[in-house]
Amino acid sequence: METLITDNIEIAASFLRSGELIAFPTETVYGLGARIDSDEALQKIFLAKGRPSDNPLIIHISSQGELSLLTDQIDELSQKLIEHFWPGPLTLIFKKKRSISNLITAGLDTVAVRMPAFDLATSLINKVGIPIAAPSANRSGRPSATSCEHVMNDFNGLIPCILKSPSTNSIDCLTKYGLESTVVNCSGEQPILLRMGSIPFEEIQKVIPNLIHYQTLNSQKESQSILSVIPLSPGMKYRHYSPQAKVILIRSLSELPLDNESKAFTSSGFIGLEASVDSHSFQNIFQKSLLCSSVEEYGANLFSFFRDCDSEHIQTIFCETPPRNGLGNTIMDRLIKASLD
Repeated sequence: METLITDNIEIAASFLRSGELIAFPTETVYGLGARIDSDEALQKIFLAKGRPSDNPLIIHISSQGELSLLTDQIDELSQKLIEHFWPGPLTLIFKKKRSISNLITAGLDTVAVRMPAFDLATSLINKVGIPIAAPSANRSGRPSATSCEHVMNDFNGLIPCILKSPSTNSIDCLTKYGLESTVVNCSGEQPILLRMGSIPFEEIQKVIPNLIHYQTLNSQKESQSILSVIPLSPGMKYRHYSPQAKVILIRSLSELPLDNESKAFTSSGFIGLEASVDSHSFQNIFQKSLLCSSVEEYGANLFSFFRDCDSEHIQTIFCETPPRNGLGNTIMDRLIKASLD
């Protein structure tokens, strides 16, 4: 199969309408999409990604009106979150309609839904005429794809089409956030954050003060591994976001025995915050390094940096842990999962 890269929405939509997969950009990461009303098309997602069947998918919609196709449960709490954060990088979990395929929901009675804040994605959904189920467009376990080039590296010859933004001639233009959507479960009495993402926990809690994190619930029962949770949301159970290189988390470069004469780390990579690094002692230490001017830049470039290190066959990546607040907590979540053996 030859993979077509196009900026023509109609061409991309025609593949989806005919039951094929396509990859498409959103403001978070690239998605690997199929129409929601074809189990044959949905099954192709799991086969292409090597994705476990108990890992649910997120449905992408282009308007609030499409929610009525998926759920009858839009309560006051859900509506408040929709008004504040949609369109945008927030996924909400509702009780599903019986018509929704069990392939999408992993056999659960809930469905995950989001409305992207990216015109190309919503225009694509409109052209198809039906919502699109789409996990991130990467092989399962690998860092999420934040550029068309990343998708090609994982799926060239495995999917028929990749839609890219017409605003750039380059295939390596990165998505805006570079981190997946935040996921909040609205299907029960208590709103629960299931996956940290591009919208920080604290920002959502300003709107929904009684929001809690699912790990808080776990700690109230007994200490429980993140890998043993029944996954209501993508990103909860399996090893995720992992480059081929070994990921080692450090609080600062002072933890490493660095000097300009040392060659011990020349086959390694480093990503961290510019403000915490003494630049004069940093030169020529690592084979590849990225100093970010802000936590937002760190998040936007993390997965791309992982993939760049893999392309240069770097075996170890040292990652400076970000401040444990706001988006820093999301980045830390991804770093921890990427560092799991």
